[in-house]
Amino acid sequence: MANQSALLTGTIDDYLLGLADGLQKAQAQLSQVALVVAKGEAPITYQIPRLDFELRLSFEMVISDDGEETKQLRFKTTGGASNSRQSTTEATSTIKGALVAVPRSAGKPPPLITTTLERVERNRLRIIVVAASTVGEKMMGVAVHFNVDRSRSRHLTENIGGLEEGTELGPLPQTKFFDGVVETDATGTAVGVLQLDPDEPVGKCIATIVDVLGQTETIMVQRD
Repeated sequence: MANQSALLTGTIDDYLLGLADGLQKAQAQLSQVALVVAKGEAPITYQIPRLDFELRLSFEMVISDDGEETKQLRFKTTGGASNSRQSTTEATSTIKGALVAVPRSAGKPPPLITTTLERVERNRLRIIVVAASTVGEKMMGVAVHFNVDRSRSRHLTENIGGLEEGTELGPLPQTKFFDGVVETDATGTAVGVLQLDPDEPVGKCIATIVDVLGQTETIMVQRD
């Protein structure tokens, strides 16, 4: 360790999340490497199967000696030299764990997701999502996320053009889904209702996002 006397900042959660983020980036780099054994055969790819980690911490309850008797609870790596503050209580702790790679959806084939856009009335549309397994079984209780991508909507509207100068290019505040998350019913169906702001001008693009079990689809709606 470069500087054992330095106090750690942030929370333990921050360090664990940082460790997971570093592992993900390392795997992303490794995924770009593939070994071709024979022509016509699938290339060999590599995966980091497991990362074991051990975090040793020393907790101290100290009293500052700068004139004020204020108590602070700090933590630092074990073995670090203490400063001029007077330590009143000290304890060490070791956190061990492992990050293990597992197949997405427990190794099962990805579900089949179908989406259908229907207009209910001028200012209201609905997106019908059906989730089923690869053998056709309807999937009940699956969370379907519906969102309006306001940044992409603005970008699409700007590229298409045709609106009067000074018109707000992004979706207006009342353009939104009634429910952000809807679970599929016994038929594997979930319906997201999109309400358009009545003041949305003709020609504006609204980009909607549907996310189901890690599968994301963008559906564009243009005001008419």
